[in-house]
Amino acid sequence: MKRVFIVHGWGGFPEEGWFPWLKSSLEKRGFTVVVPAMPDPTVPTIEKWVGHLAQIVGKPDKQTYFVGHSIGCQAVLRYLASLPTGAKVGGTVLVAGFLDSLILSANEGKEIASPWLTQVIDGAKVKKATDHIAAIFSDNDKCVPIENKKFFEERFGTQTFIENGGNVFSHFTGSDGIKEIPKVLELLLAMATVAQITIDDFSKMELKMGKILSAEKITGADKLYKLSVDMGEGEPRTICSGVAQFYQPEELVGKTVPIIANLAPRVMRGVESKGMILMADNNGPVLLTPIREIPPGAIVK
Repeated sequence: MKRVFIVHGWGGFPEEGWFPWLKSSLEKRGFTVVVPAMPDPTVPTIEKWVGHLAQIVGKPDKQTYFVGHSIGCQAVLRYLASLPTGAKVGGTVLVAGFLDSLILSANEGKEIASPWLTQVIDGAKVKKATDHIAAIFSDNDKCVPIENKKFFEERFGTQTFIENGGNVFSHFTGSDGIKEIPKVLELLLAMATVAQITIDDFSKMELKMGKILSAEKITGADKLYKLSVDMGEGEPRTICSGVAQFYQPEELVGKTVPIIANLAPRVMRGVESKGMILMADNNGPVLLTPIREIPPGAIVK
């Protein structure tokens, strides 16, 4: 299930501007979309906004996507930086975001913005949490100077776009009259679309069934097992698999599983692995086993 969380900006609200249009456009395409009302929107704080977002999202995965607007971009980035090692989301689109530079007039606004501008976001953690991150800026933003584009590119490796529309785009708020931003929808759909392959691409893979004969931990690797697998070739193959945190060795031994047999060998923690076991993903790897007995080496097609 593909989920999208749209985070409004400072003083914003879920029904503002282009949020209803984006929500409706995504729902028509099968996405589940949440536009949360962020706490105390006129006096946003990092702790409350990031904590609220974490509570609403629950457990993120690669089917989870984010859209942020203005200070909502920061909330999304800080949330991503807070994720535990290994957690990864599908993608992020940021609209009119800022990092070090923001145009403010009132002293009260400067005081509220100060923590958002001075508390650095860990760019390395953000990049580990998402493979896809894009940012859209206005060439005449009344709040966000265009130099923020460079900051996003340098710190997060962001793919950036400038919407050039005279006075049309401004800060992309509802009060600016912005009801749609087609580029946001385009970017999200591209991130969420699985690349198609041809039958020729598929035919390059040699899929066979293999029987796991033994499983043992690899020294110094908490997640890896060294498996000995009967592939019907006479001599068993060694295949490394990162399932040690999910299965005990005795749960694997004797199981017949599908394997990519012609995967190029790869050395993992000093052990050469010659193949890859195919598993389902359900918040962790799940073994795929046939309902009837089948010999090692049987072709999968």
